[in-house]
Amino acid sequence: MSAQTVSDWRHGTTLDAFAGAAMASSADTRGALGGAVGWELNHRFSIEGAGTWLAARQADDAFAAELKALVNLTRPRRVVPFLGAGLGLYRASFDVARGPLPDFYQRRLKESALSARQTFTDPSFVLMTGVDVFTGRHVSFRPDLSVRFVTRDSETYAVTLAMLHLTYHFEEHDLTR
Repeated sequence: MSAQTVSDWRHGTTLDAFAGAAMASSADTRGALGGAVGWELNHRFSIEGAGTWLAARQADDAFAAELKALVNLTRPRRVVPFLGAGLGLYRASFDVARGPLPDFYQRRLKESALSARQTFTDPSFVLMTGVDVFTGRHVSFRPDLSVRFVTRDSETYAVTLAMLHLTYHFEEHDLTR
């Protein structure tokens, strides 16, 4: 099989596993892990669908599902910085009796539910930056930093994630550049 170059590279599929830390205002820092499937539409632009689980802590947990567009800032090479943006849903669940909730959720509690488990599902907007570091023609590591802006009723709750991805690229990438 011959190495592909920028001129003959057309598209690709990626499979991704990642882990890191999640930080939110008025909440503890916690572990996070997830997975993604991506489609490299050309050497500059890709689309990624991802799911991220935030570790349960103090009787609460969260999950984010997102569809993101990523734009490479350089042509293909061993190290490729990128920017990304996307849309998603953020689901947070709390045991109201066991601890305080962030203000974003506390304001939305119903009086009758103060002793029950409450779950909230809200739209989110994602901004991210990172770098793909190719270690072989099919494998890259990707440290990235992203912020989810969870929204509801003109209010915003920011959740920041610092992650390290291990990505398998099903199509070869030319690393001689």
